[in-house]
Amino acid sequence: PFRNLPEQFCFVHRLTAVFQSRAGDSAMLVGHEAVPVLSMGSMELMAFDVESKVLLDQAPLKPGDRVRLTIRQTPDRLLVIKIDKLQ
Repeated sequence: PFRNLPEQFCFVHRLTAVFQSRAGDSAMLVGHEAVPVLSMGSMELMAFDVESKVLLDQAPLKPGDRVRLTIRQTPDRLLVIKIDKLQ
């Protein structure tokens, strides 16, 4: 439903997930809770693009780590813009 919006119209969401692995230089695989605002059920494994390789490098994550992801929703994708490791 948001595909026809101009790029400057984007939405930011937060979700809790379990880190599984990196998927290249700037992507990650996670299992995540349901995200009703995005009409997404919980998923055991989903790939997310990360804003930059540096952002992913600075988050020293191991498989099984719980994280809170801040996601920017643009007309054509979901992009991780912040990664917070949870205790």
